[in-house]
Amino acid sequence: MAEVVVGVDGILSAYSIACTDVAQSRPIQFSGVVNRTVDIVSASPHKKYYVLLIITTGAPTDMPATVEALVRGAELPLSVLIVSLGDADLAELENELLAQGGIRDFVKFGSLSDVIDGRLLTAIPKHFISHIRYKRIDPRGSFTDLEILPLL
Repeated sequence: MAEVVVGVDGILSAYSIACTDVAQSRPIQFSGVVNRTVDIVSASPHKKYYVLLIITTGAPTDMPATVEALVRGAELPLSVLIVSLGDADLAELENELLAQGGIRDFVKFGSLSDVIDGRLLTAIPKHFISHIRYKRIDPRGSFTDLEILPLL
């Protein structure tokens, strides 16, 4: 089912709906969804900017593969927002990404309260600006209509 969400209220509504349809599972693995997103963005012939939102209850068990997948996305028009629920500790993933010394900042970590008050979403314009600067894109007229990808 494809969901179009707009703003914080849309995110929270989609999350509430997903909670009734999705069961938590172990092990927690991010690399599959990140690689799939990177493939979709890489194949897009249009000049669009994409956002992947990952909501998790724990750190990924496939850390090396997740870091590799995220590094693949660094050159793409992509922001990745990773939201931890409860006491999920994502410090190791954040430190691994910092150690990679990527070409630009495009991954932001936060909690559900960061989504609710909008703090997490403020990273997206910064990520977008870093992307167009890195690619030396003149943003005037470069990006087309907003496209919402279906939930994976």
